[in-house]
Amino acid sequence: MVLIDDFETYEDYLDSLISEEDSRYLGEVEFARAFVELGYRSSGTLSRANFEQGKLERAAEMSINNRDKKKESSESEMKEENLSPLQKVLRSKFATTTKGEVSTLLYIAKRRGSTEVAGFIDMSSRVKSENFLPYLTGSKQLFPKPGDLTFVNLTSNRVQSTSTLYWEIISDSPEGLKFQHKASGTIVSPPLISKRSKFRWVEVNTDDQENTRIFYCDVKCRS
Repeated sequence: MVLIDDFETYEDYLDSLISEEDSRYLGEVEFARAFVELGYRSSGTLSRANFEQGKLERAAEMSINNRDKKKESSESEMKEENLSPLQKVLRSKFATTTKGEVSTLLYIAKRRGSTEVAGFIDMSSRVKSENFLPYLTGSKQLFPKPGDLTFVNLTSNRVQSTSTLYWEIISDSPEGLKFQHKASGTIVSPPLISKRSKFRWVEVNTDDQENTRIFYCDVKCRS
């Protein structure tokens, strides 16, 4: 099968069909090209018109493909811009979480309808126990809930804490509430009291979302 992209000109294409024997007996390259162009070397030799038509078709095809790629890239950038700050965090942490390389703790405080809720979420436990895809696509919002490390309904003053698959709650520490990663033994304090800890919480910029605060902290699963 002839790959037209391999040849810049019709003459280059003809030269590829000229054998050493053709060159030896026919002498000048023009005669050798005419010989193969007439089909003496192969019955499937392209005419100049067919070669140039093929070149035009390939150029048009490449132009369309490049335009489609630019469109896809633009749409991807637009989709990225439309992601919420929390979505961006969840997407960036999802791969390392599912591979068991990093355990990410989230602190989320936000309004859900007329109710304000807050709490610490073990992302690994959530990924393991429920379908996490809707949170990544944005079709569902991630909120703290009963069963997370901590859950606080600020409207009704309901408070609940629960150790998860991967994290243990330390509630009797003189320094206040702490979380211990079961596999590595790593101990993490909440954001407001962990400034001296090597495990720093990162606050997510949520200027566009009123009454919302989000922090996250990453811990390697192997000490």
